[in-house]
Amino acid sequence: MRNSGNDNHSTMFRDGLMQGLVKGQMDLDLQAYRPAIVYINGDYWGIHNLREKINESYLQNNYDYGKDQIDLLERDRVVLAGDVTHYNRMYSFLNRNDMSKPENYTYVKTLMDMDEFINYQIAQIYFSNTDWPGNNIKFWRPKTENGRWRWIVFDTDFGFNLKEGGLSHNTIEFAAATNGPSWPNPPWSTFLFRTLLKSEEFRNTFIQRFASCMNSTFSPERVLNLIEQYKSAIAPEMPGHIARWKYPSSMNAWNTEIGKMISFGRYRLRALERHLVGKFSLKALVDCSLVVAEEGMGWIYVEDVPQTDNYLPARFYPEMPIHAKACPKPGYRFVGWEGLSNAAIDSITTFVADESHLIAYFEEGNSIVINEIHYHPDALQNAEGGEFIELFNAGNAIVDLSGYSFTKGISFTFPERTWIFPREYLLLTQNPNHYTDLEINVFEWKDGRLDNAGEEIRLVDRFGQLVNAVAYERFDPWPTLAAGYGYSLSLSDPTLDNDDPQNWRASQHRGGTPGQTNFHEFPSTEIRNWNQY
Repeated sequence: MRNSGNDNHSTMFRDGLMQGLVKGQMDLDLQAYRPAIVYINGDYWGIHNLREKINESYLQNNYDYGKDQIDLLERDRVVLAGDVTHYNRMYSFLNRNDMSKPENYTYVKTLMDMDEFINYQIAQIYFSNTDWPGNNIKFWRPKTENGRWRWIVFDTDFGFNLKEGGLSHNTIEFAAATNGPSWPNPPWSTFLFRTLLKSEEFRNTFIQRFASCMNSTFSPERVLNLIEQYKSAIAPEMPGHIARWKYPSSMNAWNTEIGKMISFGRYRLRALERHLVGKFSLKALVDCSLVVAEEGMGWIYVEDVPQTDNYLPARFYPEMPIHAKACPKPGYRFVGWEGLSNAAIDSITTFVADESHLIAYFEEGNSIVINEIHYHPDALQNAEGGEFIELFNAGNAIVDLSGYSFTKGISFTFPERTWIFPREYLLLTQNPNHYTDLEINVFEWKDGRLDNAGEEIRLVDRFGQLVNAVAYERFDPWPTLAAGYGYSLSLSDPTLDNDDPQNWRASQHRGGTPGQTNFHEFPSTEIRNWNQY
C-alpha cells in the first residue's frame, strides 16, 4: 500500500500512469498498480495505491524464481538476495575493455539483457525522473549459467513534471554524466549507460528505438488519453480524499497538478528531440509512413516497438538504419514489403529517406488459433484433467496439422494425418482420459508444463514458420480468475487478436469449455478480475 510517494500532494496516480504508459509497449519489469479506498479501524484514510513490492517475492510471482535462485541488488551493488559476484565480473569487464569494439559489446550482451536495459533507459529519460539513477534502482538476474541482468522500474513519481523544469530537463545528459553529485546521479549510477554508449550498435539501437517510442508509445495523443483514464478512475473519490487530508487543497488544485502532466505529455517530445540531436550530433528526423496495406491483417514493429495503427506517420533519424518486423494477425500471413530488395523477409534492416513509405503486405493464411488456455488449474482439476490448450480452425477449409509443433511453453509435435475441420476444435492436454466424452481430437503432451506466472506459447508449422502465438500473464490486464481459481483463459472471439489481453476473458465455467464455443453470448457485465470486487 503506497501513498503515491512524492506525488501524494499532487495527482495520486503519477507513478501508476508512467508504468502504465510503457506496459505492453516495452519489455520492462514493472509494478502492478491499482488505486484503493482505505479504511483503518473504520476511519477513512482516502486514496492509496496498491503496488507490487519489489523484493524476492516479486520475482517469485512474476518469474517463478525462488529467493535462492536469484541475485537481486539495489543502488551501488547492495545485495538484497543472492550475491554480487556475477555483477562485479561484468562491471570489471566494462571498466577494462573498449566498448567501441563489437566483440566486447557482443560479450556484454551475454551478461545483461541489453534490449531491456535500453528500454529502461528510454523510459526513465522520457519520464524526466530526477530521483534516479542514483536512487530507486534495483536489478536482478536468475542464478543460471545464462542468467542476464534486468532492471526494475519503480518509484518514478519524481518525474513527469512533478518539479518545475521537468518538461525541458535534459535527462540524457543527466543519465550519462561523469561527475554528478552523490544524489541524484553519482558516477557509479551512470557508468553502465555512458560506457555502453561507446558501442555503435548500442548507440544506434538506443537512438532509433527512442524515435520509434516517440512515434507511438509516447505520442501526445496516447499519453493524454491515458492521463484522462487514470484521472477518471479516481476523480469521484477525490473530494473525500481532499476533505480528509487537505491536500491537494481543492479540486481546482488537483486539476492544476494534472494540467502539469498534460503539458508534459504534449511538449516533452520537443525537448527530447533537441536533446538527442545535441547529444549525438544527429540530422533532423525525417518522415516515414508505416503502412499495413490491408487493414486488420497485421502490425509493423520498429526496433521492437509496436506501431499498431494501420497508417502511422512516423519519424526516424536518416543516418542510421531501422530494424522493422512485419507481424501477421491470426489467420493471415506476411507476403512482403513494397520496394525492398529483400521484400519477402519479415524482419528487415533499412535506411529511411524523407517522405518515404514502409508498406507491409499480408494475405489470408493459416486459420488456426490458440483459443483457450487452462494454465493454472485448481488442486482438484490438477488431480483430474490438468492443463490444456485448445486450438480452433477459424477458417473455411480443412487444415492439415501434420508436423505442426508447439515450440515454446510446451513441446509437442502433431503426428501425420492430423486434420482439423472448419469451425472445429482440437485439444492438447496432460490427461486425455479425462476428456473421452468430447467429440474432437484430443492429444496428450508429455514434455513441459504451462507456466503459472505466464509465458509465451508458440505454434509453428512443419517448416518452422509461426502459425500462432500467445504471451499470457497471470496479472491484470489478463483475466486473473484464470490464475489458480479454476477458470481457463478463453478468447472472446476467435477472429480477434489473441495476443491482446483485452480479447481474453475468464471462462464461463470452472474447468473451461474444451471442445465448445467459449461464449454463446456477450453478457452486459463481466468479472474479468477477482480483486475488482
